[in-house]
Amino acid sequence: MSREEAELLIKEINDYLFREKNPLDTDLKNYPLHLIVCSYKKKLNEIKHDDERIKIPSSILWHCAQNMTYPEFYRAWHGNKTTIKNLENQFTDTHSLLTKLQPTNKTYPLPLNLKTLENETDIIEISQEICNQIYLTAFTAPEEIPTVNNAPQLKSKIPQIKKHLKTENLALIINNCEPNDTIINFCNKLTDVLHIAFITEQPLNPPLRGFPQQQNLLNTIQNWINEIE
Repeated sequence: MSREEAELLIKEINDYLFREKNPLDTDLKNYPLHLIVCSYKKKLNEIKHDDERIKIPSSILWHCAQNMTYPEFYRAWHGNKTTIKNLENQFTDTHSLLTKLQPTNKTYPLPLNLKTLENETDIIEISQEICNQIYLTAFTAPEEIPTVNNAPQLKSKIPQIKKHLKTENLALIINNCEPNDTIINFCNKLTDVLHIAFITEQPLNPPLRGFPQQQNLLNTIQNWINEIE
């Protein structure tokens, strides 16, 4: 899409954003989310923050944030290529950072890079890849990875992992994978044997935890691990 085409679409979106009724379910559903965010930011600079017209676009902005990855939303809101590059580098380095997490007397952290599950909805694929990453992270020596097709089958392998690591609790810290509904439902089925957290801006319901990218990310997650009983 050219810059001129994008500007025209932003102008068109503005006509919908600042009307009295909420256009989210009809007029805006076919527009790219990043253009809606860009349009909102552009218009916000033109009107007062206490303007009643902001209320409806704010709810639409929240919808965009829930349906975009953090880098996508950041890119649309800020639009600074240098800053975006730094942000992308930060995401690349996150997994290396998470490997510095320390086990406690009761809890062993397992950071999992689940980039391959981004947008995945197939239960078998989700089950096997999470199992793969757990085994590859937990065992330093080669270990045969079992085949699993669902949450109960994966759950049956957890006692073996705990025994090997000599720990009462396992804490999975999932990185590079925004949790969709299927992944969230799958992980909820494991929370009676695992503590699970995602690196995400997305709000998650307990017992799942979500930690947004932040300057003190390592300390924040380490504190969570330390508090697990």
